[in-house]
Amino acid sequence: MNVFIPEADLTRAVVRRDRHESGILNAIRRELALGRILAGQRLPRPEQLAARFAVDVGMIERVLTELHSHGMLVAGPSGEIVLREPDANRTLLAKELQTDPLALVRFTEYRAVLESGAAGLAAHRRTQADLGAMAAAQRGILEATDPVQARNADTAFHLAIAYATDNEVLIEHIEDARMEVIGALDLMRLGFIKVASYHGHEVIYRAILAGNSHDATEAMRLHIDTSRQEFQKRLDLGDIEVTATF
Repeated sequence: MNVFIPEADLTRAVVRRDRHESGILNAIRRELALGRILAGQRLPRPEQLAARFAVDVGMIERVLTELHSHGMLVAGPSGEIVLREPDANRTLLAKELQTDPLALVRFTEYRAVLESGAAGLAAHRRTQADLGAMAAAQRGILEATDPVQARNADTAFHLAIAYATDNEVLIEHIEDARMEVIGALDLMRLGFIKVASYHGHEVIYRAILAGNSHDATEAMRLHIDTSRQEFQKRLDLGDIEVTATF
């Protein structure tokens, strides 16, 4: 009996800066980290991927080998190439996050500056569709039954704010920052606390809904700074084995 495995939709996968294997690997990794493709879905065939990224099949085969070595692919029942949640792997992180745990604190400070500005801009530019996407992400957090679902819903909320800015430069940097911080959290085994995240989001959402740029900026800054303080505390204690709270 054949088992239907849905195909991962890579239409939004973008190769940024590096046009070689690492750029394609990061494009796929980004889509998985952002929840736009999911573990359990199958990748298109190598020749389809080659056409999608406008490269030769040999390069795609090397990318698939690399993804498999990081635990991101498994073989399906009929030989399909199936995605799985990646193993915690330091080599997948940005270089500064590979060697210095304190870089996560600095990286979170960067996110606070970047995303607080985005929230302020979103308060001016958001559409009803943007607000609907934020509200749907909040419902997703409450309805999540496992850490991956909660993380993807959390990501969807932050990306909905980024998209509401209608600024491609901001969107690109927020997506890439999100990819890196998720990898670092997985490596450090820092869990996702969905109740605290939901309430932090609600303050941001209400400010954006009201069109209050100042309050939206400050709410996002405080929300991300809470994460920074937690990272700093865990690093100071030498305690990085934090479990998810559900």
